[in-house]
Amino acid sequence: MTVARMLKRQMLRGYATQCRRLVPLYKCVDARPAASHTVYLQGFLTHGSSADDWEGWTDSHIRTVKANQSWSGAAVGFAWQTGAEGDVLGRYPLPLATLPVSAWYLTIAPTTTVVAAVASDAVASALRLVRQFRLAEASACQHAAQLAEELSALPQPYRVVAHSLGCRLAVEAVSMLAVHERPVELHLCAAAMAESVVGDKIRAIAQQEDSHIYNYFSRRDEVLRIAFRLTNGEDAIGSVGLSADYGDSVTNADVTRLFGVPTHNSYRHRFDALQRTGLTLREQRRLTQQQPSVQEQDEAAEEAAEALREPRAAMAAGGAATEAEAAAAATLGGAAAAGMGARASRLLERVALPFGVGSLGAPFLQLNAHATRLARLAASRSGEAQSAVAAAAERASRMAVGAAVQARRRGDAAWRAGAAAAQEGDIAADAVARSTAIAEARSAAASSTASRRGDCDGAASASMRPLALLAASRRRWGARLFA
Repeated sequence: MTVARMLKRQMLRGYATQCRRLVPLYKCVDARPAASHTVYLQGFLTHGSSADDWEGWTDSHIRTVKANQSWSGAAVGFAWQTGAEGDVLGRYPLPLATLPVSAWYLTIAPTTTVVAAVASDAVASALRLVRQFRLAEASACQHAAQLAEELSALPQPYRVVAHSLGCRLAVEAVSMLAVHERPVELHLCAAAMAESVVGDKIRAIAQQEDSHIYNYFSRRDEVLRIAFRLTNGEDAIGSVGLSADYGDSVTNADVTRLFGVPTHNSYRHRFDALQRTGLTLREQRRLTQQQPSVQEQDEAAEEAAEALREPRAAMAAGGAATEAEAAAAATLGGAAAAGMGARASRLLERVALPFGVGSLGAPFLQLNAHATRLARLAASRSGEAQSAVAAAAERASRMAVGAAVQARRRGDAAWRAGAAAAQEGDIAADAVARSTAIAEARSAAASSTASRRGDCDGAASASMRPLALLAASRRRWGARLFA
């Protein structure tokens, strides 16, 4: 079998679309009420057929489980064709032109020929890596349906953690799942994909209320900032982050300070720190949203001013009530006066009729007319008093309802302020506890160092005492000899 045929067979075997099952990485050792599984996806040019290939992710997963009570359950890895097995030599460059030219240089080859050979090998290796990346990118899209099938078979809830080109596979697979089958958390580490390609799918996933997406990016990622940009012509979201606003279900975490150089392949060893950073940013944004805005603060100030005006309103309501009572009393008095006037009119009529319209009956008739006018006036005043009583009662009712609404608003604002203060107090208490622990550790280290230094000084002085005695005895003997 020729070498070309072997390379062709390895290439076809490496990029076959046959799915490999999930590789178990870590078994659950407790029964916490959290996600049952965490699925890890490798990136470009990485092996994942055995548990040894996932050592960095497994160690980070164990540290995350120990530090975070909400993380538990088994960890599994999804092995897919990342391009590492499609080429016999994998990611290593091939010095096809440099070696023969270097051998020739020992005889008659000029320096420019060697430089040209090295440059040609570099270009050939770069083109080979670009071809491998394109094949791996196509493989990610092909394996998305198989990964979606594996994820739908997992018990809910579960998480997905992807790295590099595996993020493209994760987004494609999760977008194929139904809403109730999607993971509760999707962690994208150094995502090797452009926002223009997957932005719509990320937005569709983020619309689910009980699901959250974390995008961890580093501005010093040498692979994404150079190789990915040269290959695709635009920046990856793993190097510049997400530029659009995808709502509260997406956390964009800049983790540049957590890595040095190189960065791209270090995510697997620091994922526990990445998870803490993303969780902290999510909590800070939630607290910021709970704090009252400038408009709410202005409304609270207006409510406080309204509360100061309430005593005046109460006094006015009391005055209105007093007026209503007076009007009611006037109504009763007017009704009584009307009744008395009517009775007096009837009495005068009975008294005046026997005397006729003479000199004695005329005064009685005038008095009767005057009493009738007084009765009519009292009746009209009684109607006005009743209308005033109804209007005063309506005004008092409206003022009472307004005061109750204002009091409820102030109570809600006070409750929100108290909740925010309690959360800030918890955060401050945690910070104080951490600083106290650090100070105690430093004090213990200082005391231990001091005790060790004292022991060393004592041992040195004890070892020097015999030498001092010997020198003294020599001086005494010398004095005796020369005396």
